[in-house]
Amino acid sequence: MDKISCSVIQDLMPLYVDDVLSEDSKLLVSNHMKECLECKQLYEMLKEPDVYVAKENDEATKAIKSIQKKINHSKVTSIGITAAIVLVVVAVAFYFVVFKQSYVPYEKSGIVFENDDAFTQKPYYCFYGYDCEDQNVEFVYLSTTIYENFKSESDSPKLLLHSLNDSTKQVYYISEDYSKHMDEILLRTDDDEYMEKIKEDSTLIWESSDEAR
Repeated sequence: MDKISCSVIQDLMPLYVDDVLSEDSKLLVSNHMKECLECKQLYEMLKEPDVYVAKENDEATKAIKSIQKKINHSKVTSIGITAAIVLVVVAVAFYFVVFKQSYVPYEKSGIVFENDDAFTQKPYYCFYGYDCEDQNVEFVYLSTTIYENFKSESDSPKLLLHSLNDSTKQVYYISEDYSKHMDEILLRTDDDEYMEKIKEDSTLIWESSDEAR
């Protein structure tokens, strides 16, 4: 006997479900479904359409939820990356505004001496003073930041920067280039020629009365 095609079985399927086929036809359909998954699924769907639809809907719902979960995960990841970038930008900007130092030229330092004390009323970030005892000389300079530059001079009190040592004979406001190499200068204080070169390139801002004579 030739194998019955699926189209014939599927035509018989509604009658098979309604149990109105002859016994021979029932057997024919039943045997076919043992070997054909497609016709078996059609039978299940016709036999219990509500359950089959519910099963299909449940699988569709699971698929939708899976997609939504992936979308939500992507959104969370994107938000996290964006937040991290914003934090880095803010941190870098904060550093450059508040902590990034720049050299203050002597003309803008506002440094004045009263007796042996150095004062300023200009806004500044840090005062640097280096005592070269071998030479009886001190080298100084000020640094500032963008944040400090926003401050008004009228709001800044007169501040004591430094009290000179008794041995100090001269105070120089060091040039910007030399301010970047203070470690080297302090190691070469016994090099008279080198020290004289630094003095020539710096600004003498205070000198003891004995030295001035």
